[in-house]
Parts: sequence; structure tokens; C-alpha cells
Amino acid sequence: ENIERENLNAIEIALTYQRLIEECKLTHEEMSTRIGKNRSTVSNYIRLLKLPPEIQAAIKDKTLSMGHARAMITIDDPAYLLMVFKKVKEEQLSVRDLERFLKAGPPGSTNKKAAPALPYEYTAVQDRLSSALESKVALKLKSKGKGQILINFNSDDELNRLLDLIEKE
Repeated sequence: ENIERENLNAIEIALTYQRLIEECKLTHEEMSTRIGKNRSTVSNYIRLLKLPPEIQAAIKDKTLSMGHARAMITIDDPAYLLMVFKKVKEEQLSVRDLERFLKAGPPGSTNKKAAPALPYEYTAVQDRLSSALESKVALKLKSKGKGQILINFNSDDELNRLLDLIEKE
């Protein structure tokens, strides 16, 4: 299938990338080189496949943009994710409005003080690590150039996969 056709939606592209990666045993980096796209672009498309079917369907029929989906992919709580999705549809939020809403946190959140936004350079590093490890990564900055890298995992198998990736480097 020609993945360069203009009428493909983001989910079809993501499924094609995922299929090629699995069948040809490629990394995201190798895939990006073969198709002439940035690695982060490939990773962002594939991350869409982690969204619930209802949201994927909205992306397919283009009632939800790739920008909206990328903002929502960071939500870990499935119930909150679906609530946000319904809010976006009902109120026709722009991507910027959605990002502001998500920055405020879930309703009833006890976290009154939002964490300061990371500078662009650190956000880019965070995204690169997340793509390379295929896992959620957060950078926490402290004073004097110090900080932490937090890598999420959901099972022992995923932890072992992450360890293999890190030790391979």
C-alpha cells in the first residue's frame, strides 16, 4: 500500500507504520530513514494506536485532529481521557484550548500549583527519550542544571524491555 497517498488518515498511516516495523523488524529510527520522515513523526503516529477505539474512530473520520490526539495521548486515566474527548467534541475546542485545559489538570485535582513548563530544549529531549524508549518519559528540573529523568513502565516485561534498550546503548 502506498503510504504517501494524500487521502490516508492518521490511523491508517499509524497502522501501516506499525505493520512495517513488525514485519521488517525495524526500529522507529530505521523506519523513519526508510520513509524519509523524522523519527518523532513515526513515533507520534504509532502512539495514536494506544488511544481507545472511540477516539481512533474520530481520527479516522477526521472529526478529531492529529494535534488533538497528540495532546490527549499523555492522559493515563481512560475515564478522564474519554471525558476530555467528549469535551473537545461538544465544545469544539482548538488544540491550544485543549492544551490549556489539560495543563489545569483533572477536575477536583488537589494539585493547585501547576508544574512550571519545561523549556523547549528540555521538552524536545523528553520527546526524544519517550520515542526512543517507546514509553512515557518525564524530565524534572531542579536548580543549578540538576534534574531527574522519570521513565514509566507498566509491567516487569516492560521494565526488562527498557533495561535491554538502555544496556544495548
